[in-house]
Amino acid sequence: MHMRRNTRQNQALAALTLVVLAGAAAGCGPGDAPANYYFFPIDEGTVVAITLIAVDADPDATVSMKVHEALLTAPGQSAEIGIAVEGVHTHPEWLATIPGGVDPQAVSLGLSFILDTPSPTYAASGEYTVSFELVADSPDEPEETEIFLGSTRVGGGQLAAQYAFGEPIQLFYDQCLGGTGDDCRGGVVLYSAPNPGFAPRE
Repeated sequence: MHMRRNTRQNQALAALTLVVLAGAAAGCGPGDAPANYYFFPIDEGTVVAITLIAVDADPDATVSMKVHEALLTAPGQSAEIGIAVEGVHTHPEWLATIPGGVDPQAVSLGLSFILDTPSPTYAASGEYTVSFELVADSPDEPEETEIFLGSTRVGGGQLAAQYAFGEPIQLFYDQCLGGTGDDCRGGVVLYSAPNPGFAPRE
């Protein structure tokens, strides 16, 4: 009797654990860093694309991203990141411009995007929002960072990204276009960075 009761308790505990884990997986929201047990690799051969949902920039400023040869500047524009698994490791160029003479620390820039795919196996991700910080000097060897791509269940589910979205992406002073002096008076200042990139969860 004692052994049987213990076995039933263990079965009940195992069932409860599965329910809790399933509930946690369902609670994966945009911008959250998914726990390893429900952030899974995307099936090989799956095309992964990015679509801009919103662009937030001060007047006369711009923010965009270049993925391969596609320049995404407005909501609704989309580009293929790559094909899982090997071909999906892509470093887009994140770009911003502000008028010369404007304090870069006073400029607010951000964009929102989703991950999607033509594959019927996966649903599009939730919406992710990133903000940008404009920095005067680039380090000699900037640290490579990644937005890891995966899904919410094995062999399907919703596409998901794993990244510290609460932290701004740093864009570094690139060049002065059409202006003069250290503050690029009368022109436009370009900021850019190749980080973070998109990489598959392996």
